[in-house]
Amino acid sequence: MRNKHLKYLVFILIWGAYFAIRFPLLKLQNAYLDYDEGTYLMFARLIQEGFLPYRDIFAVHPPLYYYALAGWTWVFGNSYVIGRLFSVVLGLLSIVVAYYVGKELGGEKLGVAFAFLIALDPMAVKLNTLVLHGSMIELFTLLSLWSLIKYLKTARTNYAYYSLIAASIGSTAKFTIIPFLVALYVLLLFINSRELRRYLFGITNTILTSRQGAVVLVAYLLWSSIVVTIGVLVPTSIVRIIAIVPGIHSITKLGHVYSSVLFLFFWLGLTLYLFKLKYVHHIPPFLKALIKSIKTAVIMASIVIVFKAVIEVPLGLFVSSDYIRQTYLEQSGRGFPFVGIFWFMNKVLTTLQSDKPDNAIYVLPAMLLTATLLIIRQFESSISFYKEIKALLFLNILFYLIIIPIIPNVRMIYSLFIVLYLLELYSLLSGTLDRKRLGALGLTFLILLCANGGVVLNYPTGKLAISATPHIKEIRDDLGEYISSNNLNGTYLSINPMDTYYLNLKSAPYLVDTFGLGYLRGENITALIETFSPRYIVIDTWMFEIMKRAKVLFNVYNPVLEYVIANGTLLFAESTPNGECVELFELSPGTSWALILRRGTIEIYYNSTEVFSISPNVRGSYFLQLKNLGHGKYSVTIKNGTAFSTGSLYFNQTSLTLNVPGIVWNISFNGITLKDGNPITEGNVSSVGICTPTKCFDILGELEIEKGTVLAHNEIEVRVQKSSS
Repeated sequence: MRNKHLKYLVFILIWGAYFAIRFPLLKLQNAYLDYDEGTYLMFARLIQEGFLPYRDIFAVHPPLYYYALAGWTWVFGNSYVIGRLFSVVLGLLSIVVAYYVGKELGGEKLGVAFAFLIALDPMAVKLNTLVLHGSMIELFTLLSLWSLIKYLKTARTNYAYYSLIAASIGSTAKFTIIPFLVALYVLLLFINSRELRRYLFGITNTILTSRQGAVVLVAYLLWSSIVVTIGVLVPTSIVRIIAIVPGIHSITKLGHVYSSVLFLFFWLGLTLYLFKLKYVHHIPPFLKALIKSIKTAVIMASIVIVFKAVIEVPLGLFVSSDYIRQTYLEQSGRGFPFVGIFWFMNKVLTTLQSDKPDNAIYVLPAMLLTATLLIIRQFESSISFYKEIKALLFLNILFYLIIIPIIPNVRMIYSLFIVLYLLELYSLLSGTLDRKRLGALGLTFLILLCANGGVVLNYPTGKLAISATPHIKEIRDDLGEYISSNNLNGTYLSINPMDTYYLNLKSAPYLVDTFGLGYLRGENITALIETFSPRYIVIDTWMFEIMKRAKVLFNVYNPVLEYVIANGTLLFAESTPNGECVELFELSPGTSWALILRRGTIEIYYNSTEVFSISPNVRGSYFLQLKNLGHGKYSVTIKNGTAFSTGSLYFNQTSLTLNVPGIVWNISFNGITLKDGNPITEGNVSSVGICTPTKCFDILGELEIEKGTVLAHNEIEVRVQKSSS
């Protein structure tokens, strides 16, 4: 009876921690992250309206998640919180399955520990509180593991097939489970043959062993020495690109890929040499055993293909002949084989050496469990590993981080981490549960609880390095009020689809995912704008942020920004200094002047060229809002805490006037400040001239010049000089 009550108490604790961590995060909006959420929620809404992915909507993932989310929101309601609750439910089911996975593998204690770890895993928390495929991938990975373990325990072939079926169905939601599926397929194929099983376990025990740590260290020391020597002997630009230390150096150029491949072969050769491995004579019997397993291989492959086809053929291939290209081929250029392990290693190292180590929270469970095992290893001569799960982990590392070109961030390779957690927890709990093991495991869970507590407390306020926009919901609500009060009916294109979804705006279905269209497919977004002719365009924080990440993304979205500046009129904009912003443009002929807001600053364009920017000289964080009142006039509102300052901005063809009483404005520009034709750097004046590379302007007002910076009190008038030199 006591054990039964204790079991219930433990599950109450797990579920309590699960909900206590996740529920406070459900209402938060984050413009850095919610592009994907907005895309999937828009797909769900459009499916309910009769539009189909791949035919009417450009979609880059298989259909299962889209239709499951559409069904969920059709039943329970269309809102981003309801959409996130779908992930919460999937995550809760994952906790239940995780318990049975652990219990089947190592008993009650492992089941409880595995379920508790998944409940506390920061990446699972993220996946379970956002509208993302990840919670579905998490669930199907765990279902597949449960069936696999049942097969390993009972040798009943149907469980092996169930394991493949679960992973196969998961792959109809998102391709990121495919490396896990391939690893599982290879594992089942090899353990069904005595010869192949021996080879698999042999290579696994060679690669995943404590001795391998020394081999890796030697490989890095020798390779680093070679790189230094080559750099000294041949100091050319090509050598500096190719001769790198993978993992320590970031992987950003094609030449880095070649160096990574060479290093892998260098490490492999060193492993063969130091472990005194003979492999050539094993090749013929290995191939012979592989040929004998062809029948099993075909049967298992057929199962995978059939269950993928059951979902993807009617919902994908029969819908559009472009299905394969959209869902699989468009994604092929996002990664390179052989470099994933080094990309991931470099990402973790650079995060930890930065002043924002909290960004590494998603690898925290792996670091804690690995450290715990290494500590226990110092007190015990050996640690027990479940050999089939160990082999599955090796195969996941091989396919996720080396062979298959996938972006190796934790969200994309989460199935690998689930296998890692299961194996490491099994090893910790398989021996005698002495004070050392229990203490180490308890400390691990305590640290994870503290880390998640820090997320719950600090993430909503934007204090963490993990990207956050704590005011974006408020800004979006202000935009929604403006649209509603002005009856702005028509078709909208939101560069971040969450703006369209949250504000319930009408959108051209094909244009929902501009990232997929512009970056993956390579279409010209401005050409699509002209083709579909939306009346309004909404841009926000996400677009400005994504443009900074890579030149190719800048090339996708900067033309959109240039297009709306040249062909649109700003209707509404609100921004904060930390980068949160939302702006609404109407595509209609404008004047020579154009405005955008960025980081609490008004950027002024004249004839589509930025000429200067104006920002309020206000301490701390503030909101800056512009509302178009018509005929070139805007209301200007500055909110700083509980204080409000209001005024106006007006322009015609030759001048621009900004007046907000009580505010000092910083005027920034790329050029020189002139007074009576001479440069001026200090002084109080009533007018100055500023000349940029493209145009000269006269600025009138109560001005203060400090080291070339122009400060203006209350009212500013900017006049275009008739002639510029």
